[in-house]
Amino acid sequence: MLPELYPHLVLDAFAIMPDHVHCIMVLVALEKDGSFVYPETGIPTIMNTFKAIASRDISRLPGMAGQKVWQRGYMDRVARNDKEMEKFRFYIETNAQREYLQ
Repeated sequence: MLPELYPHLVLDAFAIMPDHVHCIMVLVALEKDGSFVYPETGIPTIMNTFKAIASRDISRLPGMAGQKVWQRGYMDRVARNDKEMEKFRFYIETNAQREYLQ
């Protein structure tokens, strides 16, 4: 859904938990007329869109109309190199196991 709206967005690892979501979003430059154009739409706009679409869909479920779904804001981190990216991927991929073993 989001990459269709934002072609410069690549979704990497993600996990949907009972009370939160983990996702790696990569913003890439797009080629236009032989040069690269960096995206004008950033993570805050993409997150607002995600929350709005998910809220709309959730409100259509029985008993969910008008329910508050999201906390204000979100937490984000920037992976500054490949090692950090692998660390984030590992965390996301193993998060459910850690949460339910406690």
